[in-house]
Amino acid sequence: RINAILKDNIMFSHLDSDQNDIVINAMEGFNHKAGESIITQGDAGDYFYLLDSGEAEVYVKIGDADPKKVLEYSPGQSFGELALLHGDPRAATVKVCSDRTHLALF
Repeated sequence: RINAILKDNIMFSHLDSDQNDIVINAMEGFNHKAGESIITQGDAGDYFYLLDSGEAEVYVKIGDADPKKVLEYSPGQSFGELALLHGDPRAATVKVCSDRTHLALF
C-alpha cells in the first residue's frame, strides 16, 4: 500500500525502486485519535507527513480570530514540508477527523 501511495505522490513519484525502499525504511507509523492535532501552528517542524488512511483538516489562526478550516487532506497526500525546508514555525494546525494511521518521514 505504501508503494502505491509513494508512486502517486508528486514528491516521490520519480524515485526508482532502491530510492523508494530507502524512503519506506525511513518512515515510522503513528496512530492518532479523532480531534487530535498532528502538527500545531507555531511549533517547530519535526516531521514530514504522508497520510496513509483517513482524513485530516488544516486550520489557520490569524490574529485574535478563531482558527479557520482552510483545507482537507485525504490518503496519499503529504504535508509538513514547509517548516522543514525553510526552518519556519508550522504555518497551520492539522487535526485528524477520525481514528487513523499516518506515516511520518524523518
